[in-house]
Amino acid sequence: MQTIWFPAWLYRLLPAIYVAGGASMFYLFGDEPIGLLSGVLLCSAAVLILALRLYARRHASRTTR
Repeated sequence: MQTIWFPAWLYRLLPAIYVAGGASMFYLFGDEPIGLLSGVLLCSAAVLILALRLYARRHASRTTR
């Protein structure tokens, strides 16, 4: 099993931090392309992290059976 480089509380909060950062980019930069791009990238990173964690949990539960 891999060791986590971050404290556990920060590791669990990373997707929420990415979504908050993406939302703040949308709010701060409005319709500017750099704000839209960075907001979309941060929100998609949060979705990707959540999907990878879900896949890892499902894969781990299948191998332990």
